[in-house]
Amino acid sequence: YYDLPWQLKPCFLYLGKFREDSDIAAESLYQMWIGEGMIFEKDRMGQESMMEVAEHYLEELAKRCMVEIKVHEGKHAVTRLKSCRLHDLMRDLCLIKAKEENLYKLVDRTTSRDSPLTFEAQYGLVLHLLPEDISEYNFPPKEQTKHLRSFICDSLVVAYSNPGVRIMSQVKNLKMLRVLAILSSNMASESCFLKSPQ
Repeated sequence: YYDLPWQLKPCFLYLGKFREDSDIAAESLYQMWIGEGMIFEKDRMGQESMMEVAEHYLEELAKRCMVEIKVHEGKHAVTRLKSCRLHDLMRDLCLIKAKEENLYKLVDRTTSRDSPLTFEAQYGLVLHLLPEDISEYNFPPKEQTKHLRSFICDSLVVAYSNPGVRIMSQVKNLKMLRVLAILSSNMASESCFLKSPQ
C-alpha cells in the first residue's frame, strides 16, 4: 500500500466500500471513481477516455496483487475488465486506512448485528443492510451529512421498495453529493452521478 502511486491509494481504499467477498462490476466502479474525481485527466494518453484511464488504474492494482480481476470474454463489452474482487485481508486493510483518513463510514449489518446504525460526519456513507434494517434506518441529521460526497446503499432487497423510499427521499438534502449508488442482490446495479455545486 505504501508503495502505491499517490493517485492509486484512494482508488484502492474505495474498494473497501463493497460487500465482503463480492464481485465488483468494473464499469460501475470506474463511474464511481470518475464521479468522485479520483481519475485524473493528466493520466490520459492520446485519445483515451476517462473510463480507459480508470481501467489502467485497476490493472495496476491487479499487477501489484492487491485485487483479483476477471476479463470480459465477449468482444462487445464497453470495458476489457468485467469485475474485480478483494481478498478479505486486503479489504480489512482498506477499511483500517479509510477509517484513519476519515474517508467514509461503513455500516455493515449483514456480517454483524452489532454494527450500530449511527453516523459521524464523513465524506462518504456506505450501508450494507438486511431487509429488516431498511425500515429501521433513520438517515443521519442534515448537519451531519452536509459534507457527504458519496452515498452507497447495498441491500439484500430492492432499495426502492416502500421502506427504502424513506431513505432515498433524504438524498435531496445532500447538497454536496457527487455519487449516489443503489445496489441490490436482486436487481442490476444502478448508479446516479451528481455534480456538486460550484
